[in-house]
Amino acid sequence: MLSESTTSSNNSLLSKAWIYYEQGSITQTLQQTVIPINTQLESNEVIVEIKAVAINPVDIQLGNISQWIANWLLAS
Repeated sequence: MLSESTTSSNNSLLSKAWIYYEQGSITQTLQQTVIPINTQLESNEVIVEIKAVAINPVDIQLGNISQWIANWLLAS
């Protein structure tokens, strides 16, 4: 999941994330969404900001790679 954190109007953290919920072509199943981040942590927990991640190469190979790259480049 690729994510980017933002703060909402009520000061809770939101994360922009790329998620896929089902098997299939990555161009059809990869979706961008916003998910809340729980900010009420236990004393032994921290929130880590992720700057970069990668998609498993096998996931791309199973999908339509040329279409996925085109969509990714257009979204950048």
